Amino acid sequence: MNSAEPPIITATIVPTEIITADILPSPVEEKIAPPPTAALSIASPDVQDKQARSWGKFAAATFWGVLNIPFRLFQFASLLLLLAVCSTLPVLQLASLGYMLEAGKRIAQHGNFLYGLPGLAKAGRIGTFLLGASLTFLPVWLVRDFAITGQLIDPSSNSVQVLEILSWIMFAMWASHLIWSIARGGRWYHYLWPQPIRILREAWRPSFWNQAMDRLWNEAIALNLPNLWWLGFRAFVGGLCWLAIPATLMAIGLRGEERTPAQAFIGFIGAVLMMLITMYLPFLQMNLAVENRFRAVFELRKVRRQYSAAPWSFLVANFLTLALALPLYLLRIEATPGEYVWLLCLFFVLFSLPGRWFSGFAIHRSQKTGKKHGWYSRFPAYLVQWAYVPIYLGFIYLSLLVVWDGIASVFFQHAFLIPLPFQGT
Repeated sequence: MNSAEPPIITATIVPTEIITADILPSPVEEKIAPPPTAALSIASPDVQDKQARSWGKFAAATFWGVLNIPFRLFQFASLLLLLAVCSTLPVLQLASLGYMLEAGKRIAQHGNFLYGLPGLAKAGRIGTFLLGASLTFLPVWLVRDFAITGQLIDPSSNSVQVLEILSWIMFAMWASHLIWSIARGGRWYHYLWPQPIRILREAWRPSFWNQAMDRLWNEAIALNLPNLWWLGFRAFVGGLCWLAIPATLMAIGLRGEERTPAQAFIGFIGAVLMMLITMYLPFLQMNLAVENRFRAVFELRKVRRQYSAAPWSFLVANFLTLALALPLYLLRIEATPGEYVWLLCLFFVLFSLPGRWFSGFAIHRSQKTGKKHGWYSRFPAYLVQWAYVPIYLGFIYLSLLVVWDGIASVFFQHAFLIPLPFQGT
């Protein structure tokens, strides 16, 4: 029996490198952070363009802002001049008081002093008209002055008659140029060059003059003079109602050379009432302007609530109103000739406006906070008021000895009524 042959076992030798590569796991690869991109260190072109444009806009705004300062100053000077002239006119002077209350009202509504000069651009255009008319009238005035001087020296001279005729021709040309400049818009450059080609092209067209009249009428309506006058009239009547009683008591206390104790007591009561009224009257008038109600000028409790919400703002406003009114009493020492009253009114308007501005801002602050301050905030402010209000009252008593209008200065106080000195003849 043949036995089975045993199986032959063979072995294959494999290199260890192949075993390691096929069987063992590969080591974990080390993760290396990518290098920072250029965007982290250097701004992209779009960002650079935005930065350049922002800096360019800032530089342009700064340049035009600085360049605009003279024009704004001219507009402000024109506004002061218009208000001063308006204060001298018997009936229209109430519109000047109304304008200052309107300025404070807009600050009370918006809380921004930039709203404190309404109609500034319109005043600038009127000032441009006055300046252009004055400068272009100089040649006419010069020739007319020569003609008048020549008539005084030799009335029968032919040269004098020629100058007389020439002055009237120049006056007619000046008036025509003025009307033509206003019809074109009344800008400053319109007074420098008459544009003769445009005269030939448009001066004969009725549509041109109709548009000019409509534009001029709209400008006159935008001045809002009736509303300003009505506001000033109500504020004047309300302020006079508050000042009448204490001023009358003070006048009784000062009447006669030998004053009785009863007169002294009456005068003392009037002085105390006057001090109390001077603390509240600017804000009563401002509430009238803000609410457009005449009864608001008599709502004393409302002012007390507003004071409780912003005591220090009310303190600053009242202090400025009274402090800036004191130097103006020096301008009332002597009666001012009628032709120079407008010049003094410039100072009256300039010194009266800040008090109205801060009065409106104080009311805005009280409306914004809306809550009553603690006694530790209200009581010190109230004490400070009682420290400077007697000084203002002392100036009122002193003014009775030196100002031209006497006891009338107690009734018609420019701090609360029309910013006007006493006018003489």
